[in-house]
Amino acid sequence: AQLEKYDDLQPNVDFLSEYTRRNNNLDFAGKIRLDSDNDAVFAFGKYTGQKVKDIFKSDKGYYSWIMNGDFPEYTKKIFTQIKLGLTISE
Repeated sequence: AQLEKYDDLQPNVDFLSEYTRRNNNLDFAGKIRLDSDNDAVFAFGKYTGQKVKDIFKSDKGYYSWIMNGDFPEYTKKIFTQIKLGLTISE
C-alpha cells in the first residue's frame, strides 16, 4: 500500500535501501553521516560536521561519553566500529 501511495518509491530492495540513505546517514538515529569524502562525521552536538575519527583522537573522552549516553545501541555499534577502524557493517 505504501508503494502505491508514494509515487517516487520502487518495489525493489536495492532502490529502497538507497532511498532510505538519501541523506547519507550511517545510523538509524541520524547521529552519524557520510561527508563528501565518504568519511563518517557527527550530525549532532558541538562536533557537527567534523570527522568522527579525528574527534575520537583529539577528544579522548568523547567516545566514552557517547557509550555512557542515551544513544541507541545501533548508533553506539557504528561509533565503536569507527573507533576501532573497522569497516562499517549494516
